[in-house]
Amino acid sequence: MKRWLTWIVLGVIFCFVPLLSGDYVIYVVSLTFVHIIVCIGLNITLGYSGQISLCQASFFGIGAYTAALLLKIGWSFWLLLPLSGLLAAAFGAIIGFPALKWKDHYLALITLAFNIVTFLVMQQEGWLTGGPTGISGIPRPSLGPLKFSSDISYFYFLLFFAALALVASYWIVQSKWGRAFRGIRENELAAEAHGVNLRNYKLLAFGLGAFFAGIGGALFGPLLRYISPDAFTFFLSLEFLIMVVI
Repeated sequence: MKRWLTWIVLGVIFCFVPLLSGDYVIYVVSLTFVHIIVCIGLNITLGYSGQISLCQASFFGIGAYTAALLLKIGWSFWLLLPLSGLLAAAFGAIIGFPALKWKDHYLALITLAFNIVTFLVMQQEGWLTGGPTGISGIPRPSLGPLKFSSDISYFYFLLFFAALALVASYWIVQSKWGRAFRGIRENELAAEAHGVNLRNYKLLAFGLGAFFAGIGGALFGPLLRYISPDAFTFFLSLEFLIMVVI
Protein backbone atom coordinates (compact mmCIF):
# COMPACT_ATOMS: atom_id res chain seq x y z
CA MET A 1 0.00 0.00 0.00
CA LYS A 2 2.83 2.39 0.86
CA ARG A 3 4.44 1.82 -2.52
CA TRP A 4 1.26 2.62 -4.42
CA LEU A 5 0.67 5.68 -2.24
CA THR A 6 4.18 6.88 -3.10
CA TRP A 7 3.54 6.49 -6.84
CA ILE A 8 0.21 8.30 -6.55
CA VAL A 9 1.84 11.22 -4.72
CA LEU A 10 4.60 11.38 -7.34
CA GLY A 11 1.99 11.30 -10.11
CA VAL A 12 0.13 14.22 -8.57
CA ILE A 13 3.39 16.18 -8.23
CA PHE A 14 4.25 15.50 -11.88
CA CYS A 15 0.82 16.77 -12.93
CA PHE A 16 1.71 20.21 -11.57
CA VAL A 17 5.17 20.41 -13.20
CA PRO A 18 3.94 22.23 -16.36
CA LEU A 19 2.10 24.78 -14.25
CA LEU A 20 5.11 25.63 -12.08
CA SER A 21 8.04 25.28 -14.50
CA GLY A 22 9.47 26.63 -17.73
CA ASP A 23 9.81 24.97 -21.11
CA TYR A 24 13.20 23.42 -20.37
CA VAL A 25 12.02 21.66 -17.20
CA ILE A 26 8.96 20.38 -19.05
CA TYR A 27 11.23 18.95 -21.74
CA VAL A 28 13.59 17.31 -19.23
CA VAL A 29 10.74 15.68 -17.28
CA SER A 30 9.10 14.56 -20.55
CA LEU A 31 12.37 12.94 -21.59
CA THR A 32 12.53 11.32 -18.16
CA PHE A 33 9.15 9.68 -18.79
CA VAL A 34 10.49 8.21 -22.04
CA HIS A 35 13.60 6.91 -20.29
CA ILE A 36 11.47 5.41 -17.52
CA ILE A 37 9.64 3.29 -20.11
CA VAL A 38 12.91 2.15 -21.69
CA CYS A 39 14.50 1.34 -18.32
CA ILE A 40 11.45 -0.66 -17.23
CA GLY A 41 12.18 -2.94 -20.17
CA LEU A 42 15.86 -3.26 -19.31
CA ASN A 43 14.94 -3.98 -15.70
CA ILE A 44 12.90 -6.98 -16.86
CA THR A 45 15.78 -8.31 -18.98
CA LEU A 46 18.64 -7.55 -16.60
CA GLY A 47 17.13 -6.98 -13.18
CA TYR A 48 14.61 -9.81 -13.04
CA SER A 49 15.93 -12.44 -15.46
CA GLY A 50 19.64 -11.67 -15.01
CA GLN A 51 20.41 -11.45 -18.76
CA ILE A 52 23.06 -8.82 -19.50
CA SER A 53 22.08 -6.42 -22.28
CA LEU A 54 24.18 -3.56 -23.59
CA CYS A 55 21.99 -2.81 -26.60
CA GLN A 56 18.87 -1.21 -25.11
CA ALA A 57 19.62 1.94 -27.10
CA SER A 58 19.41 -0.14 -30.29
CA PHE A 59 15.87 -1.29 -29.51
CA PHE A 60 15.08 2.30 -28.52
CA GLY A 61 16.36 3.47 -31.91
CA ILE A 62 14.51 0.76 -33.84
CA GLY A 63 11.25 1.88 -32.27
CA ALA A 64 12.04 5.56 -32.90
CA TYR A 65 12.93 5.09 -36.57
CA THR A 66 9.98 2.79 -37.22
CA ALA A 67 7.56 5.33 -35.79
CA ALA A 68 9.21 8.31 -37.47
CA LEU A 69 9.24 6.71 -40.94
CA LEU A 70 5.63 5.55 -40.70
CA LEU A 71 4.42 8.88 -39.29
CA LYS A 72 6.06 10.69 -42.20
CA ILE A 73 4.07 8.64 -44.72
CA GLY A 74 0.79 9.20 -42.89
CA TRP A 75 0.30 6.13 -40.72
CA SER A 76 -1.85 6.47 -37.61
CA PHE A 77 0.21 6.83 -34.45
CA TRP A 78 -2.04 4.38 -32.65
CA LEU A 79 -1.27 1.71 -35.22
CA LEU A 80 2.47 2.25 -35.43
CA LEU A 81 2.98 2.51 -31.64
CA PRO A 82 2.43 -1.21 -30.96
CA LEU A 83 4.10 -2.05 -34.27
CA SER A 84 7.27 -0.22 -33.17
CA GLY A 85 7.28 -2.19 -29.92
CA LEU A 86 6.68 -5.50 -31.68
CA LEU A 87 9.43 -4.91 -34.24
CA ALA A 88 11.89 -4.08 -31.47
CA ALA A 89 10.69 -7.17 -29.57
CA ALA A 90 11.39 -9.33 -32.63
CA PHE A 91 14.98 -8.09 -32.71
CA GLY A 92 15.16 -8.58 -28.94
CA ALA A 93 14.12 -12.22 -29.30
CA ILE A 94 16.78 -12.71 -31.98
CA ILE A 95 19.44 -11.25 -29.70
CA GLY A 96 18.11 -13.51 -26.96
CA PHE A 97 19.23 -16.65 -28.79
CA PRO A 98 22.92 -16.20 -27.83
CA ALA A 99 21.74 -16.08 -24.20
CA LEU A 100 20.83 -19.74 -24.55
CA LYS A 101 24.50 -20.64 -24.88
CA TRP A 102 26.57 -17.74 -23.57
CA LYS A 103 26.25 -15.60 -20.47
CA ASP A 104 28.03 -12.93 -18.43
CA HIS A 105 30.72 -11.01 -20.34
CA TYR A 106 30.29 -13.12 -23.50
CA LEU A 107 26.64 -12.13 -23.74
CA ALA A 108 27.55 -8.53 -22.93
CA LEU A 109 29.97 -8.45 -25.89
CA ILE A 110 27.34 -9.89 -28.24
CA THR A 111 24.77 -7.27 -27.26
CA LEU A 112 27.43 -4.56 -27.50
CA ALA A 113 28.22 -5.69 -31.05
CA PHE A 114 24.54 -5.50 -31.96
CA ASN A 115 24.37 -1.93 -30.65
CA ILE A 116 27.35 -0.92 -32.79
CA VAL A 117 25.97 -2.63 -35.91
CA THR A 118 22.57 -0.99 -35.44
CA PHE A 119 24.17 2.42 -35.05
CA LEU A 120 26.21 1.94 -38.24
CA VAL A 121 23.11 0.90 -40.19
CA MET A 122 21.27 4.03 -38.99
CA GLN A 123 24.22 6.19 -39.95
CA GLN A 124 25.12 4.63 -43.32
CA GLU A 125 21.76 3.65 -44.84
CA GLY A 126 20.72 7.19 -45.70
CA TRP A 127 18.09 6.06 -48.21
CA LEU A 128 16.06 4.72 -45.29
CA THR A 129 17.17 6.53 -42.13
CA GLY A 130 18.33 9.86 -43.53
CA GLY A 131 21.92 9.04 -42.60
CA PRO A 132 23.80 11.32 -40.20
CA THR A 133 21.28 14.12 -40.73
CA GLY A 134 18.44 11.96 -39.41
CA ILE A 135 14.71 12.56 -39.82
CA SER A 136 13.06 15.88 -38.99
CA GLY A 137 9.52 17.18 -38.94
CA ILE A 138 8.12 14.20 -37.02
CA PRO A 139 4.47 15.02 -36.19
CA ARG A 140 2.95 14.56 -32.78
CA PRO A 141 -0.10 12.31 -32.34
CA SER A 142 -3.73 13.18 -31.87
CA LEU A 143 -6.78 11.32 -30.64
CA GLY A 144 -9.94 12.53 -32.33
CA PRO A 145 -10.41 16.17 -31.29
CA LEU A 146 -7.52 15.92 -28.80
CA LYS A 147 -4.27 17.30 -30.16
CA PHE A 148 -0.95 16.67 -28.41
CA SER A 149 1.03 19.17 -30.45
CA SER A 150 1.95 21.50 -27.58
CA ASP A 151 4.74 20.69 -25.14
CA ILE A 152 2.37 20.68 -22.17
CA SER A 153 -0.20 18.37 -23.77
CA TYR A 154 2.54 15.99 -24.90
CA PHE A 155 3.97 16.08 -21.36
CA TYR A 156 0.70 14.66 -20.00
CA PHE A 157 0.58 12.23 -22.91
CA LEU A 158 3.98 10.83 -21.89
CA LEU A 159 3.03 10.84 -18.20
CA PHE A 160 0.07 8.59 -19.04
CA PHE A 161 2.24 6.11 -20.93
CA ALA A 162 4.92 6.08 -18.23
CA ALA A 163 2.24 5.25 -15.64
CA LEU A 164 0.80 2.59 -17.95
CA ALA A 165 4.27 1.05 -18.38
CA LEU A 166 4.76 0.94 -14.60
CA VAL A 167 1.44 -0.83 -14.09
CA ALA A 168 2.22 -3.29 -16.91
CA SER A 169 5.66 -4.05 -15.50
CA TYR A 170 4.21 -4.59 -12.02
CA TRP A 171 1.74 -7.10 -13.47
CA ILE A 172 4.52 -8.89 -15.36
CA VAL A 173 6.86 -9.27 -12.38
CA GLN A 174 4.01 -10.49 -10.15
CA SER A 175 2.87 -13.04 -12.73
CA LYS A 176 4.11 -16.52 -13.57
CA TRP A 177 6.55 -14.89 -16.00
CA GLY A 178 8.10 -12.76 -13.26
CA ARG A 179 8.56 -15.76 -10.96
CA ALA A 180 10.21 -17.69 -13.79
CA PHE A 181 12.52 -14.74 -14.54
CA ARG A 182 13.63 -14.54 -10.90
CA GLY A 183 14.23 -18.28 -10.84
CA ILE A 184 16.47 -18.06 -13.91
CA ARG A 185 18.38 -15.16 -12.37
CA GLU A 186 19.02 -16.96 -9.10
CA ASN A 187 19.78 -20.47 -10.38
CA GLU A 188 19.14 -21.67 -13.93
CA LEU A 189 19.59 -25.34 -13.07
CA ALA A 190 17.11 -25.19 -10.19
CA ALA A 191 14.62 -23.21 -12.29
CA GLU A 192 14.81 -25.78 -15.09
CA ALA A 193 14.34 -28.59 -12.57
CA HIS A 194 11.11 -26.91 -11.45
CA GLY A 195 9.74 -26.87 -14.98
CA VAL A 196 10.90 -23.46 -16.25
CA ASN A 197 11.65 -23.59 -19.97
CA LEU A 198 14.95 -21.68 -20.11
CA ARG A 199 14.84 -21.11 -23.85
CA ASN A 200 11.33 -19.67 -23.93
CA TYR A 201 11.72 -17.48 -20.87
CA LYS A 202 15.11 -16.08 -21.86
CA LEU A 203 13.76 -15.13 -25.27
CA LEU A 204 10.67 -13.69 -23.59
CA ALA A 205 12.82 -11.60 -21.23
CA PHE A 206 14.76 -10.09 -24.13
CA GLY A 207 11.58 -9.63 -26.16
CA LEU A 208 9.74 -7.83 -23.37
CA GLY A 209 12.73 -5.62 -22.61
CA ALA A 210 13.02 -4.65 -26.27
CA PHE A 211 9.24 -4.09 -26.54
CA PHE A 212 9.27 -1.42 -23.82
CA ALA A 213 12.30 0.18 -25.47
CA GLY A 214 10.54 0.21 -28.84
CA ILE A 215 7.49 1.89 -27.30
CA GLY A 216 9.78 4.46 -25.67
CA GLY A 217 11.45 5.09 -29.03
CA ALA A 218 8.09 5.64 -30.74
CA LEU A 219 7.27 8.26 -28.10
CA PHE A 220 10.73 9.85 -28.26
CA GLY A 221 10.61 10.95 -31.92
CA PRO A 222 7.51 13.15 -31.60
CA LEU A 223 8.92 14.68 -28.39
CA LEU A 224 11.92 16.18 -30.19
CA ARG A 225 10.27 16.10 -33.63
CA TYR A 226 13.69 14.95 -34.82
CA ILE A 227 15.91 11.88 -34.51
CA SER A 228 19.42 11.03 -35.70
CA PRO A 229 21.82 8.10 -35.17
CA ASP A 230 23.77 10.10 -32.58
CA ALA A 231 20.83 9.69 -30.19
CA PHE A 232 21.16 5.89 -30.08
CA THR A 233 24.82 5.15 -29.46
CA PHE A 234 26.37 2.58 -27.14
CA PHE A 235 26.88 5.32 -24.56
CA LEU A 236 23.11 5.69 -24.24
CA SER A 237 22.87 1.95 -23.52
CA LEU A 238 25.39 2.49 -20.73
CA GLU A 239 23.27 5.33 -19.38
CA PHE A 240 20.20 3.09 -19.34
CA LEU A 241 22.23 0.42 -17.55
CA ILE A 242 23.36 2.93 -14.92
CA MET A 243 19.78 4.15 -14.45
CA VAL A 244 18.54 0.63 -13.81
CA VAL A 245 21.40 -0.19 -11.41
CA ILE A 246 20.76 2.97 -9.42
